[in-house]
Amino acid sequence: WAPMTIFTELWGIPYLDQVYNMSEVASNAHMAIVWIAVAVFSPLIGIFSQLCGKRLLPLRLTALIGLLGAIVLLFAPDVFKVVPGWLIWVSLFCFGIGPTGAILSFAVVKDYNRENLGAAIGFNNMMVVLGGAFFQPLVGVLINMFWDFKAAGETPVYTLANYQIGLCILPLCFLAGFVLSLLFIKETNCEQVILKK
Repeated sequence: WAPMTIFTELWGIPYLDQVYNMSEVASNAHMAIVWIAVAVFSPLIGIFSQLCGKRLLPLRLTALIGLLGAIVLLFAPDVFKVVPGWLIWVSLFCFGIGPTGAILSFAVVKDYNRENLGAAIGFNNMMVVLGGAFFQPLVGVLINMFWDFKAAGETPVYTLANYQIGLCILPLCFLAGFVLSLLFIKETNCEQVILKK
């Protein structure tokens, strides 16, 4: 969930303003695409998980889709002189699908915990929120660390490279989610797992 709090709540609008030359109104409208993807895919990912009887497949798919969206958002300006509007929309939508895997983390916690379910879900929720609280200021530090104050004067004007350095955390979060679901979480097949004591 950290990419959502980093990008949609703090750095996304100034990034779109500066890098994609959007007005603040257009940036806000584009950011709504991410929230629409979250609203649509959060219940759908849960339904998909139940229908296929798997937790890890949807977790991995959402992480990979989010990773793709984040990479395109960050590096499309390096590839295209003018980034096509449809590509921005698609990458924002894919970016919004990525964090919906966080919904399934609660289902995985439920599958592994019977006796201490409330505490386990509370801990999971705290970790989801802490990711954003930790990474938002870290992105700011990274972006601010590399701006050229000699060229810009006292007021920082961030370049694409500044944003790419700071926001590289976005694809790294999705990649970490994919790797963790690949290596460290065992499939529950949507059933309660009885742990041996």
